[in-house]
Amino acid sequence: MPRPSKRFGERDLQEIETLSGLGMRQEDIALAKGVCVETLKKRAGEALARGRAKARGQVMRTAYE
Repeated sequence: MPRPSKRFGERDLQEIETLSGLGMRQEDIALAKGVCVETLKKRAGEALARGRAKARGQVMRTAYE
């Protein structure tokens, strides 16, 4: 019997975004959230990308200053 579908709430998505922005590997985020990497990418791919983009922006801002 398959496991029930995992849905991430707003709080989960914010945490995923933060962890991604801090440089945590997707495998580790998935493990912390109790899902496989494929499910993480499918259900929270936008939060992962947003976290990475914000972190890159901060690095670029710091380098510019």
